[in-house]
Amino acid sequence: MFRDSPKKNSLGARLFDLLPCAVRTGFRGPDESLSRRAHQALRREKRTSDLCKQYLRLRYPDNLPSVEAFILRIEGSGDSNSNSNWDPFIDLDSMTDETLKPLDLAFAQWLKL
Repeated sequence: MFRDSPKKNSLGARLFDLLPCAVRTGFRGPDESLSRRAHQALRREKRTSDLCKQYLRLRYPDNLPSVEAFILRIEGSGDSNSNSNWDPFIDLDSMTDETLKPLDLAFAQWLKL
């Protein structure tokens, strides 16, 4: 999982600090069942989506209406709402400012439309 924490004072480092210790270390107990792993995967997707949304809101505070519209576009609404749509933008295993660039690029491209 995480080998080193991100550089101090970077946005990736601040988001890294928000992650629970179990996510950072990748701890898995010996008696973990498949059902438990499935629930962990869902929680991981939720954490990924929460981190992406928080990053966008912190990065673009002057564009909050556009950020909220972009979030709605990514997640979908109603029955099509899914946290897994954030997976291409970020990797919790190596949280750095570099791994957040695809999210910035996607938002910038969406703003140009």
